[in-house]
Amino acid sequence: MILQFIKYIFVGGLGSLVFVIIGNIAALIVSPMLATFIAYVFSGITGYLLQMKITFQAQAKHLQMGWKYISLTLIMLGYGEIITYSGTELGIKYVIVNFFITVTVPLFSFPLQKFWVYK
Repeated sequence: MILQFIKYIFVGGLGSLVFVIIGNIAALIVSPMLATFIAYVFSGITGYLLQMKITFQAQAKHLQMGWKYISLTLIMLGYGEIITYSGTELGIKYVIVNFFITVTVPLFSFPLQKFWVYK
């Protein structure tokens, strides 16, 4: 399980990198709320495929796992949008808000992926 968590962190780091890069580029063009949504779409696709293949080594049962991952992503998106809205309303720079989302999401995402999505 420790090796799996290390893989999760590494793969999650790649997904987080996609989230941060896409989110910050998009925030230069569109609103922070839309930037967070766009970043979640790109990092969600990346995360789903990489976590399935590398971390959890699950067989591709997209009809079973896909809807669970989408559900989890929507929960994370809602969380991210609440944090984005709250942070930007308080005058916190989007880069800091984006970083906070990136660091906190894995805390509840790993157990849900391990025991629900890729079970």
